[in-house]
Parts: sequence; C-alpha cells; structure tokens
Amino acid sequence: MDFQLQRLILIDSFSPGRVVIFPLEGGAVLTGRNGRGKTSLLQLLPVFFGENPNRIVGTETNRLNFAGYYLPRLTSYILFEYRRRDVVCLMAMHASESGEEIRYRFVRSAYKPELFLQPDGRNIISSRDIYAHLKRLDLICSESISSVAEYRAIIQGKTGTGRDRQRQRSLVADFAFVGSGHHLTHIEKIVSGMFLRRTNFEDLQRMVVSCIAEGPGQIALSTERKKIESWPEHYEAYREVMQEAPRMEDVLATEMRLLASEAELGRLHARLRRLHDHLEEAGRRNRANRERLTQEADEAETVARRLIEQLEGERDAARREAEDREGRVVALQGQDRDYAKCDLPAKAKRVAEEPRLRDEWEQRNQRKQALLGQQQGISVRYDGLLLEQQKRFNDERERTQRERTLLEQGFSPRFLDLEHAKDQALTVLREAHRQAREQLDQRLRAVLGEEGGWKEKARNPQAAPNILAAHQSKRDAVAQAMKALEEARTEQQRLEILRNEARQAFEEQEARLGQLRGQRQKQADRLQALRLQQTPGPDSLLYFLRSQRPDWVFDIAKVVREDILVREDLEPELLNALPSLYGIGVDLERLDAHLAADEQGLQREAAEVETRLHSADAAIAEAGVELDKRNQRREAAQQALAMQEAEVQRQVTQRQSAQEEEQAAGKQVEKSRKEAAAQAQATLADLDKQSAALRGELQTLDQKLRDDEGERVRRYTSERSALEAERKQLLDLHDHAQAERKTVHEGQLLEMQQEKEEALRSAGVNTEALGRLEKEITDLERQLQETRDWREAVAQWRLWLEQEWPRRDGWTQEAVAARRTEADKKAELVKLLAEREAARQRVQAEVAALDKEFNRLAREQDTVRQRLVHVAAYPPDAEALGQAFDPAWTLELLAQQANERLREVTRELETIRKHIGEIKRAFVARRDTPPEQFYDAHRQALGPDASERAWIAAFKSWFASDHDQYRRTLQVEANQIAGAIVAFHRDMETFHRKVQQFSRELQQSLDDSLSFESISRVTVQIVSVIRELEYWHAIDGMAEAHRVWLGQEGNELPPLEFAATLRDLLSHWEVREGIRAELASLIRIQGEVVENGQTRVFRKAADLERVSSNGLSYLILCVIFIAFINRIRRHAQVQVVWALDELKDLDIGNIEALLATLQRNAITLVSAFPDPDVDVLRLFPHRFSIEEGRRLVEVRVMEESEDV
Repeated sequence: MDFQLQRLILIDSFSPGRVVIFPLEGGAVLTGRNGRGKTSLLQLLPVFFGENPNRIVGTETNRLNFAGYYLPRLTSYILFEYRRRDVVCLMAMHASESGEEIRYRFVRSAYKPELFLQPDGRNIISSRDIYAHLKRLDLICSESISSVAEYRAIIQGKTGTGRDRQRQRSLVADFAFVGSGHHLTHIEKIVSGMFLRRTNFEDLQRMVVSCIAEGPGQIALSTERKKIESWPEHYEAYREVMQEAPRMEDVLATEMRLLASEAELGRLHARLRRLHDHLEEAGRRNRANRERLTQEADEAETVARRLIEQLEGERDAARREAEDREGRVVALQGQDRDYAKCDLPAKAKRVAEEPRLRDEWEQRNQRKQALLGQQQGISVRYDGLLLEQQKRFNDERERTQRERTLLEQGFSPRFLDLEHAKDQALTVLREAHRQAREQLDQRLRAVLGEEGGWKEKARNPQAAPNILAAHQSKRDAVAQAMKALEEARTEQQRLEILRNEARQAFEEQEARLGQLRGQRQKQADRLQALRLQQTPGPDSLLYFLRSQRPDWVFDIAKVVREDILVREDLEPELLNALPSLYGIGVDLERLDAHLAADEQGLQREAAEVETRLHSADAAIAEAGVELDKRNQRREAAQQALAMQEAEVQRQVTQRQSAQEEEQAAGKQVEKSRKEAAAQAQATLADLDKQSAALRGELQTLDQKLRDDEGERVRRYTSERSALEAERKQLLDLHDHAQAERKTVHEGQLLEMQQEKEEALRSAGVNTEALGRLEKEITDLERQLQETRDWREAVAQWRLWLEQEWPRRDGWTQEAVAARRTEADKKAELVKLLAEREAARQRVQAEVAALDKEFNRLAREQDTVRQRLVHVAAYPPDAEALGQAFDPAWTLELLAQQANERLREVTRELETIRKHIGEIKRAFVARRDTPPEQFYDAHRQALGPDASERAWIAAFKSWFASDHDQYRRTLQVEANQIAGAIVAFHRDMETFHRKVQQFSRELQQSLDDSLSFESISRVTVQIVSVIRELEYWHAIDGMAEAHRVWLGQEGNELPPLEFAATLRDLLSHWEVREGIRAELASLIRIQGEVVENGQTRVFRKAADLERVSSNGLSYLILCVIFIAFINRIRRHAQVQVVWALDELKDLDIGNIEALLATLQRNAITLVSAFPDPDVDVLRLFPHRFSIEEGRRLVEVRVMEESEDV
C-alpha cells in the first residue's frame, strides 16, 4: 500500500518521562491486566484519522480533557509515524502553552530520538521550542495547527476554502494520508465506531447523509400560495389558440409564396408571348434556308454532271486505245503461234541445209559412176573418193558448227527481248499501281486524318458555342439571383436582429414593468401586514399579547415569527412558567424585538411603505408609457421584416426560376453534346466505311498488281519456255542432223572402204551397193525438192520476225499506259459520283431536318397559344415583355414552370382556406375569452362573407402582438410558482441518486468482504424513501413539466403537463410552510443475514444486535464497517488501522477469518486481550504486554518476555 500507519510513539505521555514505541505495521496485540491502559493506548488511533480528541476520553480520565490526560506537560508528545509512498512522515500532537488546547504539526521525517530529545538523550525538548529545533535540523515541518477540522481536512486529503486555502492545499499535497484525487471523508467516524463496537441506525443514517450530502440536513420547499387555482384554466384557453401560431406562420409563409407564384406567372405569361413571336420568326427563317439550300443543291448538281460527262469521255477514249493496242499484241501473239504450228523454225533449218543436201547428192552420183567404172583404176579412184569424202565431211562439220553457233546467237536477242518486254511490262504495271495506290493512300490518309479529329470529338463532344454561351449566361443569372437572394436574406437577418432587439427591448420593459408591479405588490402586502399589525384581530396572538402581556416586547417579541403574531387560530393563554424558551435559557438582551412590539415604529414603517407605494405607482405608469413606445417600435420592425420576408420569397422564386432555366440550359448543353457525339459517331461510321472501302480498293489494287505481275511473269515464262523449246528443238535438230551426217559419213567411209576392198577382190560391179546408192540419191532429191517448196514461206517468216514481231513491246507499253489513264479517270469518276451522292444525301437530310424543324415550330406555336390561355388571368410582366428573347425560354421549360406555378397557386389557396378555417375554430372554441372576443370584433368589421384570405391580416395582428399581454401575465405567474418547486426536486433527486449509489457500493464491498464459515450472506440496503412520499409524484411531475418548459426556445409558456401537475401539487401544499424534508428521515437502513442457511432480517440496530450470538453479531458489524471503509476509501491505496478491544467473544477460527478479511481489505488490526490464547497471539506480528508503570513489554510466544 502507498499509505500506511507504521508506529505510534508517545513521549512523556502514556508513561510519564518515557518514550513508548508501539509498532502497528502488519498488526499488533496488547495484553495485560485490566486497568493497565490497553484501552487508553488503543483509543488514540482514531485521533490520527481526524477524530475529535475530546470525544475519546472516558471515565478513566477522571473528567480531564484530552490534553490534560494525554498531554499534561509541554514535553508531552503523541507521534504517529506513517508512510506516504516512499516518504515517511510524522504527525506530532502536543498541548498549547495554556495546556487547554491541542496543536498538530507535520514533519517530513521518520521518528528519531534526536528530533524530540536533547543531545543528552534524556531531556525532552519543550513544545514551544520544537519548531525552531526541527528547522535547525533542516527538516520540512508545518507550523502548528490548532483546529481539529483543519487537521482532519489535511490528513483526509480535502482542500479548504477561504484565505488559507493555498496553505492547506500545500499541506495536503505534502502530508495527506491519501493520494491526489482521493479523500477519506468521515473515515474517523468508522474507525471510532469500530473501536466502540456499537452503532445505531440513526447514527448510520446521519453518517450516510454526511457522506453524500453537503450543507444543512434538510431540503425545504417554502413559498406562499397565491391565487393559482385559476391559472391552469386561463393558461389552457390561451394555449389552445396559440397552438395555431405555427399554422398562422404557415398561412403567412403560404401567402408570401402565393404572391411570389402569382408574380412569377405574370413573368411566365410575358415570356410565353416572347416565345410565340420567336417561333414565328424562326419559322420564316426556316423556309428561307430551305429555299436557299435547294437552289445551291441544283447548281452543284449541274456542275457535277458536266464533270462526270467529261471524265466518262476521257475514260472511254483511254479504254478504246488500250483495247486497240492489246488487240494488236494479241494478233502478233496469234501469228507467232500459227508460225509455230507450221513448224517454220524447223523448215527454215531445212532450207538452210539445202547446199549440204546438194553436195551429198553429187557425191552419191560420183560414187555411182565410180562403182560403174574400170576395175583397174578402182583403188586409185576409191582412195581419191575417200580423201574427198573426208574433206567434204570436215568442211560440212565446220559449216554446221558455225550454223549452230549462229543459231544459238540468234536466240539470245530474242531472250533479251522477252526479258526486256517482261521487265518493261512489270515496270509499267508497277508504276501504274504506284500512282493509283498513291492516290488511294492519299485519300485514305485524308480519311484517317479526318477520322482522328472526329474520334476526339466523339471522346470529348462539345456543345454548340451558342448553347454553351447561353448556359454560361444562365449560370451568371443564377449567381446574380443567388447574390440578390443572399442580399435579401442579409437584409432580412438585419431586420430580424432589429425586430429581435425591439422585441427584446419590449420584453425587457415588460419584465421591468412586471418587476415594478411585483415590487409594488410586495409593498402593498407589506403595508397590509403593517396595518394588520397596527389593528390586529381580537382573536390574534398579537392582540392577546398587547392586551394580556404588555411586557411581551422584552422577551416573546424577540423570538416569535411575524406570521404567528397575526394568526387567529392559536387560542393563546397565560401559563405559569420559568422565563425560558421551552426549558432553554436564552440571553434575550442579544436579540431585538419584533417591529410589531413598537407601535410607533409600525406607524413610521407604514408611512414609509405607503410613500414607496405611491412612487411605485408613478414608476409603473412611466414604464407603461415606455412599454407602449417599445411596442410601436416592435410592430414597425415586425412590419418591415414581413415586407422583407415577402421580398425574400420573391427572390427565392426568381432564384428557383433561374435555377430551372440554368438546368434547362444545362440539358440543352447535354443534348447538344449528345448530338455532337452522335454526329461524330455517324461521321466516324461513314469514315469507317470510306476507309474500309479505300482499304478494300488498296487490297484489290494490290491483288490486281499481283495478278497482273503473275500473269505477265507466267506469260514471260510461257514465251521463254516456248522460245527455249524452239531453240532446243532447232539445236536438237541440228545436232541430230550432224550426228546423222557423221554416222552417214562414217558409214560411207566404211562402205567405200568395203567397196574398194570388194572391187579389188572382184573386178566385177556390186549391184547391191549400186542399188543402195540409187536409193540414197532418190531420198536426197526428195529433200531438195521440199526445201525448194518451203523457201518462200521461210522467207516470209523471217521478214515477219524482222519487221512485225519487234513492235509487240511498244504496243504493250501503250496498252498499259492507256489502261492506267482509264483507271485514273475511272477513280476520278467514282470519287466524283460518291461526292455528288454524298452531297445529294446531305442536302436531302438538311432539307428533311428543316422540314422537321418547321413542323416542330408549328406544333410548338400551337402549344404556346394553348399555354397563353392558361396564364391569361395573370397580366404579363411589363419588364419581361421588354426583354430580348432568351434561348433558354424553351416551351418545355416555360410549360413546366407555368404548370408548377399554377399547381403552387392551387395548393397555396387550398392551404390558406384550410388553415384559416382551423384558426377560426380555435378562436371560437371557448366562449367569453379574449380570442373569441377578438374574433367577433373582426367578423363584424370584415363581414360574414369575407374570404379566408381576407382574414389573414386580422389573425396576423393577433399572433404578432395582440396576444402578448395575456401571455406575459401567465408567464410571470408560472415562473413564480415553478422556481422553488424545481429547486426542491433537484435537491431531492440528487440526494436519492447518491443514496442509491452509496447502497450499491456498500453492498459490493460487503460481498467482497464476507468470508466467515457460518455467515453465507450479509445484505445491507440504504433505501431512499423519497419515492414513497405522498407529494413526490406531484413534485416529480411538476419538475418534469418545468424541464420541458425550459427546453423550449424563446419566451414560451409551460406545457400542458405543467398546469395538470400544478393542480395535483396544490393538494399537498401548506399555505404558509410549504413542504419540508429532513434528510435523515429520507433514508431507511435494512438488510438480512444468512447464517447456517437461516435468513434473519434486520430493520433497526436492535435487530442487528439480536441477529446472532454476540461474537457473530460483532463479525457482522465488522463486515458492515469494512464496507463503509471501502466506500469512503474507494480505490485509494491506503492501509487503514482499526483498533478492536477484546476479541474474546470470537473463537480462533473466526478470528483468523476476520484477520484474513481485514487483510484483503487493506485494514490492519490492533487489538487487546487481558488473557489471550497463545494461538491468538501467533496471529499478530507485534505482541506487547503493558506492565506496571505502563511499561510496554514485547511478548514472544513460547519465549521469555523482555523489555522493549
């Protein structure tokens, strides 16, 4: 624990001339014979906690006071050594120099002999010198404290009030037996009660009151009962009418809205007229635009038609030229194929071999002659023939070889021509493709570029500039309307402030007038009382005293209340009695007699009161005049405010209209954006189609190039293959002929050799050889004849190859160029046709749009004319008629606004009719009341057939000012009644809650502390009986009604419950004394004990004493006191020391349980026994015996005793 009492040290006190040290920490026990001073030592402990020292001295002191008994000398000290967390302090008590009073002093130090003893260790320092001595030791110590209350406050941690508050706060911080934020209020009562081992419920009730209540021990409700019976009736009559005030405010607000709506309908009427004129002008512009557009379209069509005819002529001419050149190339190619079919190249080869064939024919004839010649010249002739044959063969071979070389060389130009023609054709195709593709690419890039712009427009569509400008204009108009409304509201607030100031000034003057009237009433009451005392009734106490006891002015007049003197129901009589007040002597010389005892003084006082009464009347008259002036200013301020409120409502309507127009313009912006987005999407779709078509044309063009290139390459390949085949055929024929010639040559050589040999063998002629030669001669003659037949055809073919065939490449190039021109013109024509069609469709769309717009304008004009009929009852606003047309004034917007305003007018008129009807019924509900009289007066002025709207001004006057006088009267009376009742209720409720909280905390502590085997439960209830009082329901109801009243804003009257509760409370209200409650009587202590399964209830102290045996009753009392200790200490870390004298009524088990309970609850037990058991002594760490001469001797269990 942070705070613990460690030792009690008595110097020259308990044992004269000795220092007695009594350790307390952990618990201690005293033994010794009766009369040795055990009780005297134990009863000092409550003094440390703040008990009044003089309350603890008993009969053993022989009627000495505390100082005389415990501190008989200036060297006598009582010291309490205690620990405050880590700091050990002393509280020293000693007597004053007179010996009659007690002084307290705090020292920040543990006990040391040198603090109070002289250096010799035997002589004690006098209390008159102790402060200087401690200061010399450089110790922190307080000046002496002479007040028990001040010491108690410091040790219990309570700060004081008044001039010494700062000093006491400092001492509390340094020396309190509890930490900051806690206090131990009334703990001395518990510690003392525990030591005395008794209590009564009245004491406990007072302890509870002292723990939870501040100030006096009673709560009183005292006020005079005036004529309040009539207040509820007057109040209800007034309230029933004033309940219609919100309805009247609705009527006024509705009227302002109605006027604003009607004014707005006038402006809408003017705007509808301007819209009608605008629609007519728009229709005329529409027809003019349509005519202009049609004329421009016709002119554009004429120009386009001329361009189309020109392009078609150029295209057809290029096509005819291409077809002519292509036809010629085809004819050459056909002729070439015909020559190939006639095998003219082979025939030309045969024609070229005619000389060789002729030579062979001659050679065969010579051989024939030789075969037919003389035999003797055979060898010579054959040798000559063989030589000649070889020579001819060699010559022929050289010639054929040259022919073959020439033949091959003759094909090379043709191959080069084919290659060149192919390359030239491909170049022409590719150039034409490049030019055509370049045009398409350029067109595609243009489309894609345009598409990018439209994509941006699609992603971020923008409204038309004029629509955006109109929207911005409407925004500016809204801002201006908002500004105007704000200015109007600012002016309204200013006028409200002026109205409130005027109202407040009126109410203050009204309150002052009420105060003056109240003061006058007090003076009148005082004058009446004085006059009543001047001439009392014959049955009054004052009359009796003046007539029967003339000397009453010297005694009774000084103690009796004024109101009792004039009462006539007391039946006074003279009795023989001592001069005392109910047996109590009072020094009457210190008291003044009542004024009623001085008749001359009564006359003077009455004259002064009457003078003050006349002054009050004059002040009231002056205040009334001022009140009328302030009322006029209040009404003027209210009228100005009402006019400004109407202006605010007009501005609200104009702002609403501006906002509606801004919203409509915003919708137009959004619509324009959507249209721009739609147009962008449509254009993008068209551009997508164009780009797709162009990409398709590019693909077609690329594919055509590939096809033409492939066709040309295939044609080249075919022609080259044919040429190669032709060359191969001719070379093969040449090679084959050469091979045949070689074979023939070799065969001839062989035959000639054989012939020679055979001729040599035989001289005769070889007929077989002759026949063979003749056949060969015949075959050669046939071949020679064929070459003569083919010679002309071959000559023509060679001439064609030289003159016609070379012209083919030129014609091919011309055909390609013509086709390119044809394609260009065709593309231009397609583009022009597409542009013409797009222009035609665009014109058709624009014309259709103009026609559609014209039809819409016509329909809108019809609708506008119908709308003008609906608003004809509201004259058009002249200012709006003079304004230029605003594009935001669309039919949709104006129709919507007109419909809404017409509905508003209908609703507002219906609202006024219903509300005025309800207000009328409220005014006539109670006969012969101010509201009903007010109604009758205005009905006569307005007439019986007046409309509900005509009643607005009359009712407005009532709710604005006419009702105030009646309300003020009711309010003043209600305030006078409620104030005292609410204060009484508040004090009673606070006390009730504190009692409940105290009871809960007490029971919680009881539950935590109970640990005795025989006692299973102890319940203690601190019950507040406030709710059981007869008058409490009425008091509580009045307080609640008053709370509701105070919760209302403004200067309102109480709620209905206030009046109803007031009627109920009057039945409990004494005319003079009112209601009084003693706090101790508002508490009931009760509880029950469950011992060995049996429940015993106690409702008074005697029940508690008889609830069980002496020992168990004592334990129960301990448990209850522990609960009280915990309630006081709460969470403070304070170890409390209890002194319990003689525990012999408890057995060892219950003593152990008690010590354990105390230890759990941070309570240290110090006790005393005359003859304790050894087992009991073992339970205490400190054991002492008081021997003769009040010597304190330590006792050790099972060991010899020894002096301390």
